Amino acid sequence: MTGTAGTPALRDPALLPRLGITLVAVLLLWPGLELSEVDIGALFDPRSLQTLGGFLASFLPPETSAAFLALVAEATLQTLAMATAGVVLAAAIAFPAALVASRALSISRIGPGRGRWLGESLRLPVRWMLILLRSIPEIVWALLFVRAVGLGPAAGVLAIAISYAGMLGKVNFEIFESGDTRPARAILEAGGGRLAAFSYGIVPIALPELVSYSVYR
Repeated sequence: MTGTAGTPALRDPALLPRLGITLVAVLLLWPGLELSEVDIGALFDPRSLQTLGGFLASFLPPETSAAFLALVAEATLQTLAMATAGVVLAAAIAFPAALVASRALSISRIGPGRGRWLGESLRLPVRWMLILLRSIPEIVWALLFVRAVGLGPAAGVLAIAISYAGMLGKVNFEIFESGDTRPARAILEAGGGRLAAFSYGIVPIALPELVSYSVYR
């Protein structure tokens, strides 16, 4: 392969920048590994390999007794129930919060109307609340609820509900804002209220994405 005027072309013009970025990444990563006391060599220590081998060998032969399988089935159903109940509660919190946090019905976007200052004063605190809910890991919420309601599925359900309410609320109001607002505007111009414009002009368009993301979570 040749370049202009018959001169040989470089095989990879971006080779040097890539090498430079790789070198910088290694120089930044190495002190972090040292400070966090990560010892990669310990993984290949004979004692570590023996312990790992013993752990993996304990998986065989698999336990197939009726009592154990019944315990697994019960735990699986309890896990599914916790996940379902937690996400349903999260959606019940996230949907109205997303309605308040979204600019989909704001005066500045589809107006006209009065009370713009009221919407702005409510929108920002709700968005901060959603950020707080999703920024705290589920395990931290679970520890807090264990102290409140005791050890059991209820603490897990509440932890999932609170944490995922922040996630679903953020995604929901982004879906509302990214949708087409022309149907909502037509409802407003025809004399309908903002809640009617939201229910019939925005929700039907956003509903497939809302359901898809909620089921995914």
